Amino acid sequence: MIYVDLCLHFLFLRGGIIFVKLDIQSLLGIGMKPDEAEILLQYKNSDDVVRGLRVFRSHILEDIHIRQQAVDKIDYIINRLKREII
Repeated sequence: MIYVDLCLHFLFLRGGIIFVKLDIQSLLGIGMKPDEAEILLQYKNSDDVVRGLRVFRSHILEDIHIRQQAVDKIDYIINRLKREII
């Protein structure tokens, strides 16, 4: 089991300590809104933290998918316009 001490920013894994910087600035830096970051930092259980990060990750991937569709449509329009010019 993994234990996270959010105050000290350490991850304790099988007796070893790995430095993990999980603070408000880190979470804001990945695009979390301040209220989302505050909620995540209140979790005491690493499973809850991981679950919260995975949910946030899925939202990012959904945004990427939407943006990729927009890029694809722009590329289609550009190609159509190029064909009309030629």
